[in-house]
Amino acid sequence: MPFSTLELSEPILRVLNEVGYLKPTPIQQKAIPAVLSGRDVLAIAQTGTGKTASFVLPLLQRLACGPKAKANHVRVLVLTPTRELALQVDEAVAGYGKYLPLKTCTVYGGVKINHWVIEVDKSRKSALLSHLVRNNDWPQALVFIRTKQGADNLVKRLAKDGIEAAAFHGDKSQAERSRTLAAFKAHQVRILVATDLAARGLDIPVFFLFLKLQLLFFAVT
Repeated sequence: MPFSTLELSEPILRVLNEVGYLKPTPIQQKAIPAVLSGRDVLAIAQTGTGKTASFVLPLLQRLACGPKAKANHVRVLVLTPTRELALQVDEAVAGYGKYLPLKTCTVYGGVKINHWVIEVDKSRKSALLSHLVRNNDWPQALVFIRTKQGADNLVKRLAKDGIEAAAFHGDKSQAERSRTLAAFKAHQVRILVATDLAARGLDIPVFFLFLKLQLLFFAVT
């Protein structure tokens, strides 16, 4: 089933074709027609299945066909649990709607002045990470890194220090990512080094993140 069968307009289909999206995922097949028809939708799916496009595409379609917003009025409000996800949704709206005369704005609050920064030479970042993990006795940590190759290299460096780690990024197959995530949830992996794939959100229960997991945002370029 191509996207063209879902009654999306030419400007939206043009964007989808440009980014190489030819066929909708299962959640998109079910959600897009429902939203287009004005029905309420409650859906759940794993990370990477296209949930954002499932509601953004039909919303853009309805907005493009509807009346223009009045001054100081908002036609659609999207609420997200995190600032990062809000930025992701805003990026999706801007990207999918780049050929539509629509405007979007992201609004979010600040962060507590507590979430600290250590300045260190690039060559010593992995050593610093090992020190922090050992010195603070962190049972687990989630590390975000800029590149896929950097993630693999960091895992090797941590292994040399006797710290169990695994990489999680787009070059891994779906089976490999599933096994890695399952091992991390089961506490079989101490450090999960993730890149752009995890930036979209990991499929880990919220209680697990808040009660059992130390979060570490560690920029390695």
